[in-house]
Amino acid sequence: MKTDNRYYTALTAYLLGLDMEKYDISFIDHMEIPVELENNKEALILRNLCILRNNFLNSYDSLSSFFSTTLRNIIDSPSVDQSCVKYLKSVGIDLRITNARASDYIRSISDIINDYAKRISNSDLLPEWASSVLRECYCGIFTVQKRVSGVTLAKTYSRLRKKYPYQLFVGFDLSTYSHNLLYRDSMLFSNIQTLAGVKDVVSYDRLLVATSQDLDPANEAEGTFTLTREDTKNALSDFLGNSSKILIIVDCENTHVDTVVAVINDVSRSNIKGNKYKIVLVDDEKCHEDWEIVKLFTNFEVEHIEMHRLKSQKSTVDMRLALIVQREVLKNGIDGVVLISSDSDYFCLMESMHETDNFDSFFVVFEGDRVGNEYLNRLEEWGIGCIPSSYLDVSDFAAEKSKLYKSWILSCLNENYSFSVSKIFELVSKNISISDGDKESLTKMISDKLTLVSKSNGDISFVFK
Repeated sequence: MKTDNRYYTALTAYLLGLDMEKYDISFIDHMEIPVELENNKEALILRNLCILRNNFLNSYDSLSSFFSTTLRNIIDSPSVDQSCVKYLKSVGIDLRITNARASDYIRSISDIINDYAKRISNSDLLPEWASSVLRECYCGIFTVQKRVSGVTLAKTYSRLRKKYPYQLFVGFDLSTYSHNLLYRDSMLFSNIQTLAGVKDVVSYDRLLVATSQDLDPANEAEGTFTLTREDTKNALSDFLGNSSKILIIVDCENTHVDTVVAVINDVSRSNIKGNKYKIVLVDDEKCHEDWEIVKLFTNFEVEHIEMHRLKSQKSTVDMRLALIVQREVLKNGIDGVVLISSDSDYFCLMESMHETDNFDSFFVVFEGDRVGNEYLNRLEEWGIGCIPSSYLDVSDFAAEKSKLYKSWILSCLNENYSFSVSKIFELVSKNISISDGDKESLTKMISDKLTLVSKSNGDISFVFK
């Protein structure tokens, strides 16, 4: 039984017609899905059909004009993947329709998709523990009801395309599921259960051990959101792979420097080619941590904003942070925001950005002991990825900071307080002759006995002990 954290989401992405090279970039270590499906005829048919339907939905206006003015069929159509048309014809599916409109092709292709989606949903490509209800709802990702016309489908897609995962059409109401459908298996099956009308969604961990006979959503639902290290270890790199211009914004009142540096190191290790990063530290004048040190750990652009209080008991960090996010997204083209904060109030910001159709690509890093399950459940429902700081390697910060301090000290000593043992010998030899043996003894005394002593006023001096 396959239980990889992204196997079924990658399978679904493949069947929906996503360019798997793009998926490989976003999910670097995902499973062998294309290899496994190479010889699965029904899966390949469904994939080609979905690619063609998306061709029609993405280019509906131009294709409508083409079919109405030329009276040609799909074989001559621009903006249509002809390799898909040829493959489907080779397996006995001829999509040509005489004197058809673009909307007719959308409806016709959707009818064939409905058939093959049902076959896939009842096959062993889905997990063996999937109940009949779960399989039927998985089928609903691809299918379109008979009563929906091609024109209605095209208009709906045009209006809501930015909310679709990878802008690929899915066949159920967007309001019934969290937007990040292809993020991970737990998200996928949670959405499917929601589609089925299951009020208390069964956790993915429960699904993995359940069978279709003993799965009872009403009795088994736990109602709490549980993060595991396995679920989240690659979550940040997955998120980065879906964005190209990323803002890392820090609520300095509700996190620590070592967490931020750990995130920066994790981002650097992800090594997503072509990504651009900007780090903004939103600080309060009463914070005691040295946030300027963050600039020494990265080559990314870092902006440090310190907020001054209008009232002594009222910080304005949260308001300024929200305004910065909106500015960067709406004016500067940011398409991914990593929010480092344990303040659940920022969910209002994420919710408002999502509802206005402007932006919905957030990732949250939080300190686990400072947030509750209710907040984490809300993030899960909305498809917002998150990771506790305890899952990051914060030891990097202590080690790197120690290296920095040592380099500063050595640099200062070399510039101001360096001395040469040979010069000491030269000075001493003006008064007395020094044998090689004496030189060796003197060198040993300097290395063993010369010690730094700190004075009460902060000065440090050399003494022999």
